[in-house]
Amino acid sequence: MYVCVCNAINLKKVQLAKAEGIRDADKVFALYGVESCCGQCINEMNNFLTETK
Repeated sequence: MYVCVCNAINLKKVQLAKAEGIRDADKVFALYGVESCCGQCINEMNNFLTETK
């Protein structure tokens, strides 16, 4: 499942970023060398990164 279609960031990439301690969408973008494009993914990505389960 793609979390960010614009930058082809899928759930696996977000999970890997979370495992490295990243808790912010902007830092996920930086990790993969991209920038936010349309912004529709930011809330969903941040919610996933900060959930505790």
